[in-house]
Amino acid sequence: MRHPICSLSVPMKSLVANLNRFFNPKFFSVVLCLFLTSACFADDGPWFSKFFVQGSWNRYFAPDMAADYIMDDGGFRVGVGYSFDLPYNLSVPVYVESGYSHLIGTNPILLDVKSVPLIFFGGVDWTFMDFFKFNFSVGMGAMFSTVEHYESAYDMVKENLTVSDGSDFLFAFRAGLGFDLVEGFATVYATYGLDLILETDGPIPLPGLNVGLRLNQIRFSEAKDFLTSLRGKKNEK
Repeated sequence: MRHPICSLSVPMKSLVANLNRFFNPKFFSVVLCLFLTSACFADDGPWFSKFFVQGSWNRYFAPDMAADYIMDDGGFRVGVGYSFDLPYNLSVPVYVESGYSHLIGTNPILLDVKSVPLIFFGGVDWTFMDFFKFNFSVGMGAMFSTVEHYESAYDMVKENLTVSDGSDFLFAFRAGLGFDLVEGFATVYATYGLDLILETDGPIPLPGLNVGLRLNQIRFSEAKDFLTSLRGKKNEK
């Protein structure tokens, strides 16, 4: 998709091209092998204990080249993944992330941009001082967008609104800090990063901030023990 910062023409064939490039059997075969092989590295609890889920509030900061065109109205991100443990307090999270972003046009021609990203991430977490985590992640995926705009000033006068759907390939970079609220289970984190949208007229950088919560090491046995203890306290009363 031609990003509205550069132009307002969105060919639908780009959506099909990006889908065919992104959703292919070879890629998902590699991902499946990584998940299945992970059982060999699970030395602390069952293999499924390394899965995690996360959610965050997201905000983009318009670069100088786009400051006169768009303003971020906020959004969110959700993700699910698996973490591989390494020595020296290191771990390698692999996860998929999606969500929603809303950009408001700040000029009469561009009115509204709604975007849904789909990004596959891989990164490194380093735990220090027992409770703090440093994270760096890189990802690749696609940004699917719907743009409401006028093609020209004449169309604006005639109220000939155009709604365009399309997609762009992107690279994503994240770096940030986290803090364990509950050791080994719940982590609050804040990351600053860059979504680099690959446009035909050149890359479009969108820096952004994410603040969210990750639930780590999902252990069904621990959850059962916790519920049992609650029932026991209730019976004592």
